[in-house]
Amino acid sequence: MRWADALVEGLRKAELRHIPYVADAPLDHVIRRLAADPFFHLLPLSREDEGVGVLIGAHLAGQGGALLMQSSGFGQ
Repeated sequence: MRWADALVEGLRKAELRHIPYVADAPLDHVIRRLAADPFFHLLPLSREDEGVGVLIGAHLAGQGGALLMQSSGFGQ
C-alpha cells in the first residue's frame, strides 16, 4: 500500500472528516484521493493558518479533522 493510501485510510479510521488544505503539487495525489471519497469534506484554503480556525470550529461542533499541508506551511 502506498503511503497516500495509508494516510487516507488512517484519516477515515480516525473519523477525521474535515480536511482543510492548501493546494500543492506534491500533495495532489492525496487531495485527489480524498476528494473522490464522499466521506471527506475538503476545504481549500489560501493559507495554512486559516485551517487552524476551521478545525477548531469542527472540534467545537464535535467533529474531527486534519490540516493537510506540506512542510513549508509549518512556518505559518
